Amino acid sequence: MRSSLIISAVAFILLAITYLASYVIPLEWSNVYLIIAVFLIILTVIVHQINSIALARKGRGVIIPYLISTVLKLILASGMLIILVKFNQGLAKELVIIFLIYYAVFSALEIMMVNKGLRAQKL
Repeated sequence: MRSSLIISAVAFILLAITYLASYVIPLEWSNVYLIIAVFLIILTVIVHQINSIALARKGRGVIIPYLISTVLKLILASGMLIILVKFNQGLAKELVIIFLIYYAVFSALEIMMVNKGLRAQKL
């Protein structure tokens, strides 16, 4: 539950920064950014659940679920980006840049949560 709140807070902060950036740099605000954030929230929560299951295993049993979650995230994120660009041709450049920034932040957050889980196991 706590991790879902952290993920949601990060998404809200990213959206706020994007919205404010639309006033500073030549970036057109679009509601598609909300779709990206919601998609990545859901995807990150699902991947975090898979990683939590993986962390409960011992030894090499951790590797397969973690790799599955990484591949799943990559495939779903790529598919979503392709769909968004196809239906929003005029914003393609901005969508790709925003999506990649959001994806990188959520991936870093995911890695921090996995690392925290690993440290908690060692204690």
